[in-house]
Amino acid sequence: MKDKLKFELNGISARSSQLVDKKIKENFKIGIFFGTSESRGLISSKLLKKKSCSESIIVFFDEFKESKLRKKNDFLILKQVERCTSEKPYQIHEGSIQDVEPIIKKILDYIFESHLSTDDKVFFDITCCPKPYFLGLLGYMRNRYPSPKFKLFYSEGDYEKGSKSGAEYSFATGFNRYMWIPYLWGRPNPSLPWNYIFLLGFEGSRSYQIYDRFEPLFVEALIGKPGYKPEYTKIAKEKNELFLNEAKPNILYSDAADPITTAKILLERIRKNKNKSNICFVPLGSKPHSLGAMLAAITDGYSSMLYLMPKSFVIRDTKRGDRLWLYNIVL
Repeated sequence: MKDKLKFELNGISARSSQLVDKKIKENFKIGIFFGTSESRGLISSKLLKKKSCSESIIVFFDEFKESKLRKKNDFLILKQVERCTSEKPYQIHEGSIQDVEPIIKKILDYIFESHLSTDDKVFFDITCCPKPYFLGLLGYMRNRYPSPKFKLFYSEGDYEKGSKSGAEYSFATGFNRYMWIPYLWGRPNPSLPWNYIFLLGFEGSRSYQIYDRFEPLFVEALIGKPGYKPEYTKIAKEKNELFLNEAKPNILYSDAADPITTAKILLERIRKNKNKSNICFVPLGSKPHSLGAMLAAITDGYSSMLYLMPKSFVIRDTKRGDRLWLYNIVL
């Protein structure tokens, strides 16, 4: 187990707007992309320079692949990734979003064959990548390679823009199963009670379902403050009202776009609970918050991450927000 984790934020403040629409000038050994119905998922492959990735992987899930949005965006992302990759991109088809471990294995098999060196850097667009995938992949890479280097790209979403029926904040309906995120199982002590730390977003039914199902003895909640928009902190509380009233968690706050500060806050919570309870992170909020929890979990080595897999997903085009984010992470 590695002793510590090194964070970098590319020398910019967590809420800088300097990156918007500026070309990404670095070169990478591998680029990882996901097909999506959301136009914000097409931004990174536009900003990468020509042939900046030696190799690339694109994952296309089965869900909604015959829809107009998917057909249009799948065509565009393939053309764009072909432009920014030296070799023909490796495409993964014929798999459901639900097939987390089999698809992660396919991605890892390809990475193994590419023979990453300690100097190589991986570009990973997490904008439209489902949380168990990028969290599990990073968790595995942490244990498999000596100090793997990543540049993670994330485009904020403007959930109101282009909505015909007012604000739409949910991307999923119902739930299919609870799953421990691959390679982030942790090492819980069976003699200790559980402390669940919920990273809250806009899907309050999911936070309550997990709390009701597992009934942890201790509960905390992390909320984005500031959110991507000022009103998003209030909306998160309103959407999670039932959970907050029932669980009465200790509430923490962190910038919704800052995984580094989030990781430090959560590591402090882990240290205060050491030898008192097992820690389980529940990533229901922003992708940067989930990334911060993953960084805290792998630094600690004992904490776990639990995910509630939705039964079905909503197809719509989420437009990009005002800012784009680049995170340099050395694991």
